Amino acid sequence: MTPRKLHQQALYLEPEKAQQLDDLARRTRIPKAVLLREAVDDLLLKHGVVATGGIGKANFNVVWSDEKRLNEIARQAGCKDYAELQERVNFERSVAKTKAAKQRKQKSK
Repeated sequence: MTPRKLHQQALYLEPEKAQQLDDLARRTRIPKAVLLREAVDDLLLKHGVVATGGIGKANFNVVWSDEKRLNEIARQAGCKDYAELQERVNFERSVAKTKAAKQRKQKSK
């Protein structure tokens, strides 16, 4: 797999939010960088910008290639396996994209 180019970004968080992020990363065993990329994906979707080729929610395979680990992450999210998690995420992104498009259309009227 071809490595992806990532751009470093500075981020300042309030101490409480930084601690919550640390706790979430520790509890889920998902690196903070992946959680933050997922948050950026969600923010872009919220504002009607669709991120392509990211390594957030639906693309853990770029970060982890271990199938057991991916399935463990999926089970933590309430799915039977990683394939189901990917399907759920792709569906949720599709719904969010459709909702954002409708909102943009309503604003333009």
